[in-house]
Amino acid sequence: MTQDGTAHDNAADGRTSSKPRRRRLFLRSGQLLMIIGVLIAVAHWLGHLDPVTATHPPVWLELLVNYPVAAVVVIIGANLSSHKPK
Repeated sequence: MTQDGTAHDNAADGRTSSKPRRRRLFLRSGQLLMIIGVLIAVAHWLGHLDPVTATHPPVWLELLVNYPVAAVVVIIGANLSSHKPK
């Protein structure tokens, strides 16, 4: 009960206090995915700079699979980090 004698709705308070927490969760998860996507692209790029390794994947495979996967992971992360909970 509150001071004026009415019942206090704890469920409404729980939803409002969890909104910022859920927003931070979406933001940090999205940022983590974006970092992973950038690391995928950098790892593939650095793999091409290594002259010792003789087993490089074909260029068409890199252009059609590896770099687009990194881009999709970054895009999904950006979308997730911009999500606003309802």
